[in-house]
Amino acid sequence: MSIRKISFVALGSVILAGAFAAQGCVVSGHPVEPTRQGLARSSVEFEAIIDQPGPVEVETVTVA
Repeated sequence: MSIRKISFVALGSVILAGAFAAQGCVVSGHPVEPTRQGLARSSVEFEAIIDQPGPVEVETVTVA
């Protein structure tokens, strides 16, 4: 085999491997919705209210 034929075989193998790898990359089909957890704030806004007292909730989860 000549070097040229070997390089074509190698290139074909890389392209084939890439095609198989690309099949595993699919867009998610999960439904999406806006978050209900709060609003995005800048660090300046956060620093302005960080020292104000407020309610704090702590949840402890025990797992085995």
